[in-house]
Amino acid sequence: MDDLEAACHAVFHGASLYSCSQSVFFASAEGRALGTSRAICAMISSVTGVAEQVVGKPSLIGLGCAAKRLGTAPQALAVVGDDPELEMTMAHRADALAIAVTTGVHPADRYPALPPEQTPHLTLDGVGELLGLLPTTV
Repeated sequence: MDDLEAACHAVFHGASLYSCSQSVFFASAEGRALGTSRAICAMISSVTGVAEQVVGKPSLIGLGCAAKRLGTAPQALAVVGDDPELEMTMAHRADALAIAVTTGVHPADRYPALPPEQTPHLTLDGVGELLGLLPTTV
């Protein structure tokens, strides 16, 4: 509570409120887990009246940082993830390749029914399948 109160006072005094993700759930070894960033921001926003700025998934801010670090354009990237609301949305916003893996919170049969902005270009059972898509070197 001391940390939450300190965060609220910082926002009251002009600090920005950033969030890495506003996902309700994320995948963990035990299955679905609550998105703690969302819960923390909800409390701070409720008290201060200030909305958070998402800088991670699905924001293009995070993808832009990754592209810059890799020395390429966001459109040249493949975004791999298990949450259509996060990774697939981010990829579509950047005109990047959207690759879904079914090892997270969403099973493979859910993807075809999603809206276009959340539909992957490619769906794999896991990230290990990515290696099979790479060209072999001689």
